[in-house]
Amino acid sequence: MGIRALTSACLLSASAASAQVPDLVCTGTNPIWTLEILGDTAQFRFADRTIDFDVMDKTHGQPGPWPIALTLVASRDTAIVLVRGPAPFSVDILTQHRELPVLFSGTCDAR
Repeated sequence: MGIRALTSACLLSASAASAQVPDLVCTGTNPIWTLEILGDTAQFRFADRTIDFDVMDKTHGQPGPWPIALTLVASRDTAIVLVRGPAPFSVDILTQHRELPVLFSGTCDAR
């Protein structure tokens, strides 16, 4: 890897690590769901399920600062969350319900 590519990779890695997401409360309808993002944790409620996630990664789009993608991981579930800002925030969540992939869309308010 050349010095230019290495420098670009380091800058991209550093900017991804610094991606800031405010604490958010997100909701959607049809179906009804909620997602609370609080620092490095998140809680998703849908139907009869409540899933506690760890926010494993935060990456912002280029040239940034929005959108920001979050990778959420729980013991038996995963989700990718795409937050678009600045406020008012919109959100898309790609996860699964049983064996089916599901895409939820909604809005978020900063806490």
